[in-house]
Amino acid sequence: MSHKTLVEAVMERLGDQTPLAPQTVEAVLDTLSEMGLLTPSQPVAPQTASSADPAWTMTFQTYLSLSGTERRELVLEVQERNRDWIAQQLKAHRAAWILVCGGKVIESSTDLNDYPSPQRLMQVGQEQDRIPFVFSRPPFFEETVWTALQSNDFYPALPLSVGAEDWDHTSLLAQGRSLTADLDTGSPYLFFSWEWLLSENLVTPTPVDFPQTWTHLGRQYVYYTRTLRVGVADEGGTVRSLPIACECVEDWQSSPLCEVNPARLALAGRNLLLQFPLTVELNGSARVTRVTSV
Repeated sequence: MSHKTLVEAVMERLGDQTPLAPQTVEAVLDTLSEMGLLTPSQPVAPQTASSADPAWTMTFQTYLSLSGTERRELVLEVQERNRDWIAQQLKAHRAAWILVCGGKVIESSTDLNDYPSPQRLMQVGQEQDRIPFVFSRPPFFEETVWTALQSNDFYPALPLSVGAEDWDHTSLLAQGRSLTADLDTGSPYLFFSWEWLLSENLVTPTPVDFPQTWTHLGRQYVYYTRTLRVGVADEGGTVRSLPIACECVEDWQSSPLCEVNPARLALAGRNLLLQFPLTVELNGSARVTRVTSV
């Protein structure tokens, strides 16, 4: 069912007395799609790029022969040259990400947690002998630029345990890295410092780490999407963990993600609350966060 048809069907079901405008229904459907709650992951029919780009026909072996810096610059240039087409494809597929190989969309998903692993991307690259580009939907923040903060202002925080993608729950309990993330439900995703993850040996750079750029608080930043095992403990000591797709921000300390809190190493978004799900109590008087269930 097309996006337009779906909106019309919902409006018809609600009836003439509904106070909701079609634009409101469309916005709700967009949100559900972004959260992965509307449709499951599915292969898609190839959709060819509207304009030829030399990178589409570069062989995967040629790409692998480039230096890390050259690969990074190539990917960012391809993203910039094809920004409009990428946005159109993400919207057309109602996708959180699309996999583009040879200038064609060959896979997509509504859920960022389905983001292809480095192993999967290496496999596609070898099979197709083309660069397996992955482009994702920008992580829109539902907030405005902050005004000057009072000296007694505080940011809610949430303790996390973090592990590598291939760790199981037992490994996380034994050797997970502990840190405190700022909690912001205006953020759709979980953000980490790329440099911190590297220093803790929780990620290993690969040739198929595709950088993307976005703007927050009027400043541009570069990020990579990686799956990490993330654990949260409730007040009784029960720990639960899940593999979660995270946005890993390059040059973290200089990025806009640290503008409000320069000491921040991670920003926990509402996806963390929804995917576990968590029950959290924020106590503004004591300035503490209680996780009452995981």
